[in-house]
Parts: sequence; structure tokens; C-alpha cells
Amino acid sequence: MKKTTLLLPLLLSLTTPVIADVYKWVDKDGNVHFGDRPTEQGTAIVVKNNNTNSTIITAPKETNWQQSYQDQKKEKAILKAKKKDQKKKVKAVCDYLKSKLAILTQSGRIYTMSPEGEKTYKSDNEISKNKQELNKAIKNNCR
Repeated sequence: MKKTTLLLPLLLSLTTPVIADVYKWVDKDGNVHFGDRPTEQGTAIVVKNNNTNSTIITAPKETNWQQSYQDQKKEKAILKAKKKDQKKKVKAVCDYLKSKLAILTQSGRIYTMSPEGEKTYKSDNEISKNKQELNKAIKNNCR
């Protein structure tokens, strides 16, 4: 068992990459051929020379569909941010309406203060009307 575990890495390290050129030629009928050996007539040209270890990879230029995709992605992000902002505003309004309703419901006597500093108390009918208006606003605006 130990001999095979030592032999396998040794054999794998001794392998060498195959280096071969790719040739291209056109026959008398106009057909294009590719092969690993040049033709007997010597009319083949080297398409790919594998004698070098360097590989050059060029990235393709951005195409129209990629730009369109990026634009759509940006638009979706903007719409998402607007929806989030709108939800935040609606929540703030709902919280305000609910707090006003809680004050009307939990308080005893409600009054307003005039610019001169005089208190004007609301009647039970006014408080009931305000509660109905707030409930209607909460029902219509808060989900």
C-alpha cells in the first residue's frame, strides 16, 4: 500500500504538457482543414503555436445588452430606495395619527390654548368627532 501511495505522486509529477502546433490549410476544392502536422505541399500556416507558456486573454468590450442590464439594475435600485422612503413616510404619518387617537382616547378633558394663553375645553361631541376622523384617516392611510 505504501509503494503505491509514493509511486502515484511521483508519476504525476513526471508528466509533461503536450506541445503541438495547430496548422490550417485549404485544399484544391476550397475546403478548410486543421491538423497537428503541416501538409505535404507545405502550404499550411500555423494557427496556434503552443511553444510558449504564456497565455494572453483579452476581455470582450462591454456590449449594448450589458449596458442595458446595468441601467435597469440602477433603475431598480432607485425605485427600491424610493419605495423604502415612501414606506418610512407613511409609517411616520400613521404613528402620528395613532398617537393623536391615543391621546384623545386616554385623556379626560382636552383643551386648546389660544394665543393669549386661555384654555378652551373641547366638548364630548368634538372629541367624538375628532376620534372618528382619526379612525377614518388611520383606516385609509395605514395598512
